[in-house]
Amino acid sequence: MRMKNGGALLWLGLAACGGLPQEEGLPPGQEMEQPAQEVSAQACPVGVAARVKIVQSSGSSLAGLGPLSELTDVQGTLYFTSQSSVGVTLWRSNGTDVGTVPVKTFQGLSGVVSGLTAVGNKLFFRGYDAVSGLELWVSDGTASGTKLVKDLTTGMDGSTLLNAAEVNGQLLFYRLTSALKTELWRSDGTPTGTVKLGDFDGLTGLLNSLTMKVGNGLLFVQSLASGTNLLRSDGTPGGTVPVLKLDSGLAQLKQVLQPTGTGTGTNAQSVFTLVDGLLNEVWKTDGTPAGTVRLDSFGAPVQLLGTLGSNVLLSSVDPLTQQLRLQKLSLTDGTRQLVGVLPNPSSTVVPVVQKAVTEGSQVLFSVAYNGLSTVPDNVILWATDGTAAGTKQIFQPLVKSSDPLSSPLLGTGTGKVLFVDGSSLDPMFTQGTAALTGKLASLPASTVSKVGNFVRSGSRVFFSALDDTGSPQLWSVSASFSCPAGLTEQAR
Repeated sequence: MRMKNGGALLWLGLAACGGLPQEEGLPPGQEMEQPAQEVSAQACPVGVAARVKIVQSSGSSLAGLGPLSELTDVQGTLYFTSQSSVGVTLWRSNGTDVGTVPVKTFQGLSGVVSGLTAVGNKLFFRGYDAVSGLELWVSDGTASGTKLVKDLTTGMDGSTLLNAAEVNGQLLFYRLTSALKTELWRSDGTPTGTVKLGDFDGLTGLLNSLTMKVGNGLLFVQSLASGTNLLRSDGTPGGTVPVLKLDSGLAQLKQVLQPTGTGTGTNAQSVFTLVDGLLNEVWKTDGTPAGTVRLDSFGAPVQLLGTLGSNVLLSSVDPLTQQLRLQKLSLTDGTRQLVGVLPNPSSTVVPVVQKAVTEGSQVLFSVAYNGLSTVPDNVILWATDGTAAGTKQIFQPLVKSSDPLSSPLLGTGTGKVLFVDGSSLDPMFTQGTAALTGKLASLPASTVSKVGNFVRSGSRVFFSALDDTGSPQLWSVSASFSCPAGLTEQAR
């Protein structure tokens, strides 16, 4: 049950800059430091982050109700969708005003464009029209090249398509049938090149969009009463084969970390959790039987945060103290080590990790402290390098919402992580410490979410921003932007 917080959090602003409190098994001298000042983040110069184009008219009846959606990179070209009273419009952008153009509008209140997935220079997505219903579409960025791929379910009933992923230059996806069977399909964007690879019962994780792609194969878990198996597909019927039996009975795929490296080397492996009754198992796989190994089992739910070197970072909640415990698990031999315990302002508040990203030598993650309300009491951004001394509170509050997707988190690949200030609702950045945290841009005051998800495309990061037009518009910033990050101290 979600319990109400009996008091306010102990920190103000960016106050908690110290390490974790001392706990048994940790070296002494790492208690949380209590600052004497309130602090606020300095802002980047005006223009560092700027509007790319006005894509939504302020006169539109639906403008301002939500951010631009489905921001997706396709070989350095950005695609996204906007919604208006006319329908849903698919856009493409090269990061300039003149190069940001509408591709196609799916008209009507039932218009749907979702699940944008890049495959080479093509964009696949689920689209709706009155003839075929919801089906698979493809686009090359032009109106004439945006078309229905194949009517998989004849008529306007449409198809339930899930977990699209690029494998060997083709799209692999699942189709759920009316009989609740699961079909695996591949497509090259043509009707003749869109074929069924096989039928499967008991696939787990589909509704949570859990997809594992390692090297040149897509991995998926099939859970049946006769056993839970890991399977692999390279996009061909003959290449869709079992890898390893993971369990002798039913088990559920719970969470997936995408590969820790690139290519097909030893670092190209996924880490995933499998729930087997009361056990929460952590596995690694490189897509081969020998490389699929159970690392450890836990008697309580665990959450994967990210990989650092040869370790995977994970968290769990102590049921007695309601404190979040950070541990690291060796990907080499499965040895477990306690990193530390995050402080909790109240033993009746339940901490939940919402999102986590790996940037350089750190994992940054947002923790929501949930009370009785569906809205968290607080959401705090933390960073860890896998050590107690290197685990720090970065910022609070992040966006407090019952929907964790409303509080985006993105590693830019340039040493900075982007997030949203929960008080001002402005876009923020951090270089992994509270002292190197700043405001990316100052947007007009608003009581609704102003910033949508961040996506890197080419050398820029794009995001949706509710700006002075009164509507969500397309904004961007160079991925390697430079700003005078730092904190302004104010005496209490």
